[in-house]
Amino acid sequence: MVAGREISEKLRQTVDQLPPAERRLIRTIYFEGATLQQAADQLGISKSWASRMHAKVLEQMARTLRRLGAE
Repeated sequence: MVAGREISEKLRQTVDQLPPAERRLIRTIYFEGATLQQAADQLGISKSWASRMHAKVLEQMARTLRRLGAE
């Protein structure tokens, strides 16, 4: 499915453009299947801080993807 591949590629590009900590958090959770707690532990931050970072990053990514036309 071409549309699915295009969206997947835009998503990966969006993740690649994130700052290092945010990129690692998203990759750890969504690409490696870790829990939020495990991702937080790997980053050396609290679960609460990871949760706030996660919410902020998902919001930013959604805006970026909408701008790119991947609604």
